[in-house]
Amino acid sequence: MSSNIRSGRVWFYTGGHSKTHVKPKMNKTLKYVAWLAVAVIGAAAVGGIALHRGESINALWFVAAAVCVFALAYRFYAAWIAARVLMVDATRATPAERLDNGRDYVPTNKWVVFGHHFAAIAGPGPLVGPTLAAQFGYLPGTLWILVGAVLGGAVQDMVTLFLSTRRNGRSLGQIAREELGPIGGFAALIGTFTIMIILIAVLGLVVVNAMKHSPWATSTVAATIPIAMIVGLYMRLFRPGRVLEASVLGVALLLLSVFGGGWIDHHPCCAGCLIMKPVSGLVGDCLWFCGGHFASLAVAGTA
Repeated sequence: MSSNIRSGRVWFYTGGHSKTHVKPKMNKTLKYVAWLAVAVIGAAAVGGIALHRGESINALWFVAAAVCVFALAYRFYAAWIAARVLMVDATRATPAERLDNGRDYVPTNKWVVFGHHFAAIAGPGPLVGPTLAAQFGYLPGTLWILVGAVLGGAVQDMVTLFLSTRRNGRSLGQIAREELGPIGGFAALIGTFTIMIILIAVLGLVVVNAMKHSPWATSTVAATIPIAMIVGLYMRLFRPGRVLEASVLGVALLLLSVFGGGWIDHHPCCAGCLIMKPVSGLVGDCLWFCGGHFASLAVAGTA
C-alpha cells in the first residue's frame, strides 16, 4: 500500500484502481483542542479573579483572562461578523485608494491606522479601569472591559468604520443625513457631539485627579506630544513608510521620558512647576488633549 500527498490531502492506494480519500481530521481535532484549552484557561482566570479576596492580586490573572477572551472573540465572533454580517471583501479598494487626493484621502499603512484606532478606543480604559477597580473591586471592572469590548465597543467601532468605508469615508453625521434626512442627520450630529463632550469631560477629570500632585506623571504625559510629532515627521519626511523604525524610536523616547520624569519629580524647582491645582490642571488637560490632536496630524497621511 502506497500513499501520495497532494495539497495537504492524503490519498491511499490499496493495490487496485480504486483509491480511498482520508480527510486530515488530526489537524482539525488539534485546533478544537487548542481553542478548548484557551477557553478553559480564560474561564479559570476569570474565576480566579472572582474568588480572590484582598487588595493584592497577581496581574497574570488579568492578562490571561484578557488574552483568552479576546482571542476567542477574534477567532469566532469577529470572524462571523466579518464573513456573515458585513461580508468583508479584501479585494475591494478603499476610499483612500480610489479617491486619493493627498489631503482628505491618503493611502496609509495599516499599522498606522491600527495605532490611531487603538488609541481612540483604548484611551480612557487605562485611566477609568483602575478607578472602577478601586471603587467596586477587580471583578466588575474586568467584566466591564472584557464583555463591553467584545459585545459593545469593538463591534460598534468595527461596524461604524466599515460603514464609513463603504460610504467613501463619510462621518456618522453625514451618513445619518443621507439615510434620515436633514433633521435626523442634525439630531445624530448633535447627539454624537454631546457624547464626545461628556466623554472628554470625564476623561479630563480622571486625568487631572490622577496627575495633579504627580510631577512625574504630568511631565511624562506632556512629553508624548513632541514625541508624536517627532515620530510623524520621521515617517513623513525622513523615512517614509518605515513604521517599525518609527515605532522603535517612539518607544525609546517614551521610555526616556519616563526616566526623565523621575528626575523631574526629585528636582524641587521643576517639580514645583508641575504640581497643579484642579482648575489649572483641567485647563492643562484640555491643552494636552488639543495638542494630542495636532500631534496626530503629524502622523496622519504617512504611508
